[in-house]
Amino acid sequence: MPERRALLVDDDVSNRTALAWLLEDAGFVIDVAGSLAEARARLNESLALVVLDLHLTDGLGTTLIADVRARAPRAKIAVLSGTGAEPGSGADLALTKGAEPEATIAELVALVG
Repeated sequence: MPERRALLVDDDVSNRTALAWLLEDAGFVIDVAGSLAEARARLNESLALVVLDLHLTDGLGTTLIADVRARAPRAKIAVLSGTGAEPGSGADLALTKGAEPEATIAELVALVG
């Protein structure tokens, strides 16, 4: 099976670390970013999954969707928020923070295939 690479974008270190551990356990190779600028610098065509926190300190995570589509066109995009992604965000999956972690990871794994 080819390596599955994921980029996690969240300005909360605890959230980012917990999700990274869970995705690593599911077989992903993880890169992390805590801001929009860091995320843009880490985008590349090898990504299979990009997980964006909706509300970042320096803006909305959804502003990265066009950049992801341009630089990592095969990557699936999941947006995390307190209530799910806003309609029309362009994400492939909207996830709610605080949901059952195992179910969240299962949804992300299924999204990538």
